[in-house]
Amino acid sequence: MSSSIAAADAGADSLDAVTASNLLLAESEFVQSFAQPAFLQHLARSGQFSDPNFVARLVALHQRWSQADRAAALRYPMCLEMLRLASSSSAFRDACADEAFSAALRAAQFGHWVEGSPIGPAFVDDAGDDKKGV
Repeated sequence: MSSSIAAADAGADSLDAVTASNLLLAESEFVQSFAQPAFLQHLARSGQFSDPNFVARLVALHQRWSQADRAAALRYPMCLEMLRLASSSSAFRDACADEAFSAALRAAQFGHWVEGSPIGPAFVDDAGDDKKGV
């Protein structure tokens, strides 16, 4: 018997706990997707980054997942920096649509993972940090 079925049989309180756990897992996967330049490019090209409600949600996610207890659970902590940029810089969000920017970001990530080299401020400087958030 699966844990969700067992929880449903145990009552509403257990089901709420399972639902909360599943939502936390889904939110974690979404947040960690920000470590993928292709995902950022998709969000930019599909118009999601142009939606103020979506950007406001990114701000809230960044605040929540930057807390030490949640950040420690991330497998791809680089996602927090990309989420920060996506939630705070319209220039970064716009740049993510550009193939050359996305390729440069992928190359910088690869260099960071293989050689430990910093991704560097170039991505922040090039994209700008407009501090507007939404």
